[in-house]
Amino acid sequence: MGHLALLCLALCASAAPPQDVTPADLGLSKPRGLSVAGDALWVADTNNDRVLALPISADGSLRSPSLTIAGLKQPFDVLVAGGKVYVAESGANRVGIFDSASGASLGTFEAQSPRALALLSTGRLAVSCAAPGDAGAVILVDPENSDAPPEVLAKGQFDTPWGIAEEPGGGHYVADMQHKRIVLLKPDGTEDGEITLSGAHPVTALLRTGSVLLIAESTAHRVVAVDPGNGETVGTVNTGPSTYPQGLAVDGRGHLFIALTGSHQIAMLPVDDAAKPRGETTVTDTQPDRGTVPARARILSREALTVVAFGDSVTFGAHMQAGDTYPEQLQVLLDTRYGPRVATVINAGIGGNTSGAGPARLERDVLAHKPDIVLVNFGLNDSAKTGPQWGRGVPDTHPGELGLAGWRAPNAGGLQGPGAGVLHDHAATRRAVAHSRPCGDQCPTSG
Repeated sequence: MGHLALLCLALCASAAPPQDVTPADLGLSKPRGLSVAGDALWVADTNNDRVLALPISADGSLRSPSLTIAGLKQPFDVLVAGGKVYVAESGANRVGIFDSASGASLGTFEAQSPRALALLSTGRLAVSCAAPGDAGAVILVDPENSDAPPEVLAKGQFDTPWGIAEEPGGGHYVADMQHKRIVLLKPDGTEDGEITLSGAHPVTALLRTGSVLLIAESTAHRVVAVDPGNGETVGTVNTGPSTYPQGLAVDGRGHLFIALTGSHQIAMLPVDDAAKPRGETTVTDTQPDRGTVPARARILSREALTVVAFGDSVTFGAHMQAGDTYPEQLQVLLDTRYGPRVATVINAGIGGNTSGAGPARLERDVLAHKPDIVLVNFGLNDSAKTGPQWGRGVPDTHPGELGLAGWRAPNAGGLQGPGAGVLHDHAATRRAVAHSRPCGDQCPTSG
């Protein structure tokens, strides 16, 4: 069951354990958008470039696909309505339209980096276009006339807009991801307030259901239920380390489905008629204090070892298939050499992070796991920045807090291009820290 075995959720009436309802051998790779139509859950399987229709059993478990739409380009979201399947193909800057019975293509319309879709009560389709900076926008399209030019509902106030949800009383909620807030837009596109959650983490998916607004805070690894009337949090689901929830859907039987992008799973939670999880529970820390026994000595004696890969999209595995990220490959190598799960590798990468942004989540995403080894990999996103602060954030701020055996750093001598100077400085700082805290004979080695 993986990370799902660590989930603990307090529901309205009683505490019910969440379930991993991913069909066996499905091979999901970073699932994101979800949509329920009839008795099927449609899943945007992003890194496999496909959308799947998974029949839902009475108990909320999912069965093997009844339909697969393949050959897509990075589908981030899927919406099924009126016999049509709408797919936000972020990698092709378009929204594809397909027949829900046969999967046959019915056409496309252009949208810049589409992230999320919502069918409004007016019959129009809302699309969030997640261009960075002030280029992000929400557009409205007539699904019956996709050749007509889209209407720009709002543009300029977002930085990477993501999830969209319609407020029954009028207006639209938009997840303004990089600004770490949810914006309420009036029907004319002007702002009518905002919701900011404690901790201010980036928000991806939104779902207005029952009496609550469900919010997926991806990098906080949780789903939050908010009272839209006052913005207060009424419940929290902690989905576990490295799960990165990015899709939400509720069916007619009271099953809440969550796409766990980081762990390549679909979770199912039973909810009441208000779809309102209450209270908060967190994952219990069951790791023993292992003292100061050197990491290499422990793994050679087959004692438990925890490795955290801390970094940006290179670590997270953007555009990669399941099993191909370097933390997953490292897990396979360690399992092969020392036995299954003697060492546990945790992927704490977040796309778009710079080394200046890393320290803000060091406690939650790294130190909370009590790691024995931390692999730090930042720098590519720093190349787009300038100034002496870039490329030095993590080691300058926190080298002593890790309390590990030591640091090792790569040589950036082969780097060239516009950002090479910044990256050379970044690598030089890494080497300086490594030299000041050498691993010596405590580091695991190939020998």
